[in-house]
Amino acid sequence: MKREERVSIALDDLKALQEEVEALKRENEQLKAEKNDAEKAFVVLEEARPRLVMVGLTVLDIHACPVKNIPEGGNVEMVDQIRLTMAGTCGGTAVTAALLGAEVHVFAAIGTDEQGDFLCNRMKSVGIVQDGIQRLPEFPTSATVINVRPNGDRPALHALGASDHLNLTESLCAKIGKLVSPTALESDGLVPILHIGSIGLKKGCDHELSVLRLLEGLRNDYTLPPNILVSSAISSRAASVRDCCN
Repeated sequence: MKREERVSIALDDLKALQEEVEALKRENEQLKAEKNDAEKAFVVLEEARPRLVMVGLTVLDIHACPVKNIPEGGNVEMVDQIRLTMAGTCGGTAVTAALLGAEVHVFAAIGTDEQGDFLCNRMKSVGIVQDGIQRLPEFPTSATVINVRPNGDRPALHALGASDHLNLTESLCAKIGKLVSPTALESDGLVPILHIGSIGLKKGCDHELSVLRLLEGLRNDYTLPPNILVSSAISSRAASVRDCCN
């Protein structure tokens, strides 16, 4: 091969190498820009306060601890403490989230009895927004008596009560949709999260069907769906709830 040909090939190789270097530089700049955007987005999310919209099972738990034996007949067994707590896959999670500093909205059904008053007072004490609470005079507040064993077992007695009759009306669904809209981060500086508790545990179907309508509405109304958490989804109809989330 002549010297001129070798020089020409070397120049071509050098040109190709320079073009590759330039392409790598452009790619590196793009990666840097993406990293900066990601870091800025992370700072926004880190500084943003979460908004949790909780829908579903909200009950009063009565804990007795420790329960070594259930007394026979009309006898009495002593325990160290008896405590009342707001519980349920919706209610219990809502209290914890509020105590951690989140903005929390609860959509649940409770009775107009003293147990329901306790739950409303508890929500007020931790700053939970209650404009989604349905108080049903025809049903008692859902409640559970929990016997906490010394080994940690928790055999329980549960009364379904009002939680089984939660009805997400069109107006409530619209309210939830506004709260969990993807624009909430831009307009309110809040990260919206929708938590749905105990779908499939209810004996009736109205509750599940109303939740399905809610999720289908969210899917249709928003290009970017909110973050959706579904707990205790165990019925066949609940599979449709999961499908709506995908």
